Amino acid sequence: MDGIEPWHSGLLIASQEDQAIWFVCDVEAEILIRTPGRPADIGLDESGGRIAVPYIALDRVDIWNLPDQP
Repeated sequence: MDGIEPWHSGLLIASQEDQAIWFVCDVEAEILIRTPGRPADIGLDESGGRIAVPYIALDRVDIWNLPDQP
């Protein structure tokens, strides 16, 4: 796990191990985004409903739209 941001009633978590952005709430977890590389620390634009996901090995940052509700 690298980046963690609070979102709705849970957490968005960037996982380098499985190349994904997870949403974790209470005891449940689901993959929201499968990323093309190993995500580093993430940035959340909560008002715009987007998340910035950097990839050090790919030398780029992707902007992903988040669902209205997890």
